[in-house]
Amino acid sequence: MNPTDSKPHIRPLGCVCKTGDICPQGGLWKCLTTKPQMIVVQRNERFPDVAGREAFWYLAGYVN
Repeated sequence: MNPTDSKPHIRPLGCVCKTGDICPQGGLWKCLTTKPQMIVVQRNERFPDVAGREAFWYLAGYVN
């Protein structure tokens, strides 16, 4: 790794998690289960439900 690089991204874009999972990579996550919804989730936070239902989320972008 180049010493000028910032912290490496540990999960590839497109990684999928579901409600209740612990976030493996902070970033912009898009809901696959319901209407288009994007949220920022920090590493080690739990993924939320959507309107009381289980949801699946995919990593759409990295946040610095």
